[in-house]
Amino acid sequence: MSTSLVLRNVSKVYGRDGRAVSDFSLDVAPGEFVTLLGPSGSGKTTVLKMIAGFETPTAGEIELGGESVVTLPPYRRGIGMVFQNYALFPHMTVFENVAFPLSVRDVDRREIAVKAREALALVHLEEFADRYPTQLSGGQQQRVALARAVVFRPRILLMDEPLGALDRNLRERMKTEIKRIQRELRMTVVYVTHDQDEALTLSDRIAVMRDGRLVQAAPGPELYNRPADSFVARFVGESNIFDCEVVADGAGARMLRLPNGALVAAPSAAGEVVAHRLMIRPERISILRGEEVSGAALSGRIREAVFLGETTRYEIDAEGLSLTVKDQNRGAAPFPVGAHVALTWRPDDAVLLSD
Repeated sequence: MSTSLVLRNVSKVYGRDGRAVSDFSLDVAPGEFVTLLGPSGSGKTTVLKMIAGFETPTAGEIELGGESVVTLPPYRRGIGMVFQNYALFPHMTVFENVAFPLSVRDVDRREIAVKAREALALVHLEEFADRYPTQLSGGQQQRVALARAVVFRPRILLMDEPLGALDRNLRERMKTEIKRIQRELRMTVVYVTHDQDEALTLSDRIAVMRDGRLVQAAPGPELYNRPADSFVARFVGESNIFDCEVVADGAGARMLRLPNGALVAAPSAAGEVVAHRLMIRPERISILRGEEVSGAALSGRIREAVFLGETTRYEIDAEGLSLTVKDQNRGAAPFPVGAHVALTWRPDDAVLLSD
């Protein structure tokens, strides 16, 4: 069940001005879990439909296992699909739903029975084989849909917002199940979501899309810590982003001037890089009482403090700038609203963005 996927310069245009996807290229290795992440209207579902064969590219090439599939109808591509709305047949039992892809492929009845039972065991639903979808919870229905998608051992599995209809607790459990099954079967998966937590939890790599274009494709840690631009920085996790001016560039460090005139350090980039913005993640900022630190990067007053259990989220007015800081709660009392604080961070935790 490990098949490579290649999309090369794929575009999709509807009518004269309806460009949904523009020059999209992506290589997915056999057994890799890749998520297409982006806001509504970014083109991620259109890309998925073109892989599945439900839409034909206006331009470009799509290959599965080295074979072009652009002209192949969906039923000949050997692709499994899991949808947000489950798409189960209400008049069929759980067993019949799972067995359906095998029966339409004229698989022997005895083999169907074995493979359908194996698929149900994979999602821990053997005892629900004789029930109907309406007798199951949302999470159980989604697991049936997953079993049905993998029962015929597809070349690749496509998942379109599969957890969108579930509540938070069910989503967390299903993320664990999906990752377990993907690893157990060594499946190649392309997953679509606008939920960054899902993408970071499940994916080997995340492809961030905007306005029909691929902005950045990278493993989650790289995407989070070194975003390609301010769009990725804002879409994947919270971030503080400021316009900045490079005033000095020495060995290993740059000195930047922020809009309020404050000077802060950031790592020096290799080569000639024009930096327009500085990004620092909220959890990378240390917050201390103002009188405890001399030479802090910034100082300010707390405008709002929200207790979140493990952390407290602070909104801070810092010398004319607005910052968000997340501070670990380690037994000490949180800083009160109105408190004067100092803010520091390591230069290596700052990221320079050219856009």
